[in-house]
Amino acid sequence: MSVPQHHPGKVMDIYTGTDKSVVSAGSGTQAMVRMWDGHTLVINVDSRLKTRLRVGDIILVDYYPSDKFERPVPKILITKILRGDKARKIANEYKSYFRRTRKMRPRQEGPAEQVHERYIG
Repeated sequence: MSVPQHHPGKVMDIYTGTDKSVVSAGSGTQAMVRMWDGHTLVINVDSRLKTRLRVGDIILVDYYPSDKFERPVPKILITKILRGDKARKIANEYKSYFRRTRKMRPRQEGPAEQVHERYIG
């Protein structure tokens, strides 16, 4: 059993089946999220939060392994919305951490220096 992990991100857009510019096969809600490490993902929103989520919210994504699978597979589900001082505090802490760790990475020369976004699908 591993320790629960939640990763913060910022909501950039929201996709619902009731939006006139979205054709949906279901009633689920997804959000485009810029994660703390710079990756942009579209993530399912817990059904209890779908009416309360707003663009610009700082959220926590549940990466704890789901018990639906034999091997550990993270849930990847938005389970918390942070606002006010709590949102600012976590956003600032992760930005600071990202800057510190980025400076510690060794500089690479040549074509490997070009960093490409990883596609997760």
